[in-house]
Amino acid sequence: MPVIRKATPDEVASWNQEEQQTAGQLAEALKRFAELPDRRGISRMRYARSEAGWFARVYTRNQTLGRLFSDTIYGGPDPALTVALAWRDATRAQFSRIRTIKHPQGRIVRVDQGKFHGFYAYPPDRKRRYFADGAHGGPEGSQRAAQNWITGPAETP
Repeated sequence: MPVIRKATPDEVASWNQEEQQTAGQLAEALKRFAELPDRRGISRMRYARSEAGWFARVYTRNQTLGRLFSDTIYGGPDPALTVALAWRDATRAQFSRIRTIKHPQGRIVRVDQGKFHGFYAYPPDRKRRYFADGAHGGPEGSQRAAQNWITGPAETP
């Protein structure tokens, strides 16, 4: 995490008018940022003297989406923060529509990867279990064993 220090009065006096205005805008933006109820996914970034802004991230199930909102493009730290928050919220809303499919009866998934050849059984109320083809007499046997583990053995007349 970056170290934030206060500028001395002598240092502030040596700044030109534009630098003083930017410092004031940044202080207001940081104060507003500190008061936000949800700060997840928003960071202040400074890559170089000319490239500073707010970096917004949205975490989805298997990827992270991110975008830098530069102070110079959006007219200062406060407008850049406003746009970054709007982008983050809109992107979150877009990805929140993707829902996980619930399987109330459980599900069985085939695995053929490296040394794993068999089925994973995912029951609705317990942890998953792996059924290897070699231990159950081939793919049909391991699928049957996984199904029996989820639902119980089939009734025979």
